[in-house]
Amino acid sequence: MKKKEAIQRLGWRFANHSTFNVNAKDIEAWNTIIELVNSHDADGFKNNQLFAKAYIGLLKATLEHYGTDIFDSKPQKAMHKYLEKPLQWHIKEFVEYLNLSAMYERIENGKLESAENAFTVEDVEMNTKQMVNECLRKYGNV
Repeated sequence: MKKKEAIQRLGWRFANHSTFNVNAKDIEAWNTIIELVNSHDADGFKNNQLFAKAYIGLLKATLEHYGTDIFDSKPQKAMHKYLEKPLQWHIKEFVEYLNLSAMYERIENGKLESAENAFTVEDVEMNTKQMVNECLRKYGNV
């Protein structure tokens, strides 16, 4: 159950179908939970600025791809479908892209003597981790 659904459910339960009497301490606890969730959501954006920047960049590219604006839900749904996939899937897709690009470059240069892939999942994963860690060290949560 998601946070919003859980809060709505408890609010509904306290207001309408409680088999116990709600007292002042229950209301205080309820309000504290709501404040905590709201603060967590606000801090999430502030504390994850690198992700927010990458998300905005991906959103811009997705809007351009679909030729639409921020009010169309289709690009955001496509992004969320993309982001739901496991990290290993993204790494494998990236490796396939890199190998395809390398193959086209070999064809253009007339050097297609080897059909081997230029990149392995292990190498790309290791290098990607290094790049991400370098970015985190350099920019942190700024």
